Amino acid sequence: MKKSLKPLIAFSLSTFFLLSVFLLGYISVKIKCDQLAKEKVLKEEIINTEKNKQVDLTAKLQLYSSEERITEIASSELGMIKRTDPRIALEVSREKINMIHKKLTERYD
Repeated sequence: MKKSLKPLIAFSLSTFFLLSVFLLGYISVKIKCDQLAKEKVLKEEIINTEKNKQVDLTAKLQLYSSEERITEIASSELGMIKRTDPRIALEVSREKINMIHKKLTERYD
C-alpha cells in the first residue's frame, strides 16, 4: 500500500501560508511603528520650536512693556515729564465727613 502525500502537502502549504501571513503582518506592524515613532519625533521638534517662539515672544512683551522703556520713550520722543507733586490737594474736615455719613445712614435706614 502506498501512502498518499496529499495530506502532507496540504499541511506544508497551509503552514507555509500561515507563516507567510504572520511574517507579513509582523513586517507591516513594524514599519507602521517605525513610521509613527518618526512622526512623534518630528512633532516633538515642532512643539519645542513653538515653545521657544512663545518664550521669545514673552521676553519681547516684557521688554516692550517695561516701565523704564515706556518712560524713556515718553520723555525723549513725546516730551512728557513725570509729575512729582500732586496738582490738586483736597482738604475736608472730619466733622463734615461724619455729618454726611450720618445723613446718608438716616436716609437709607
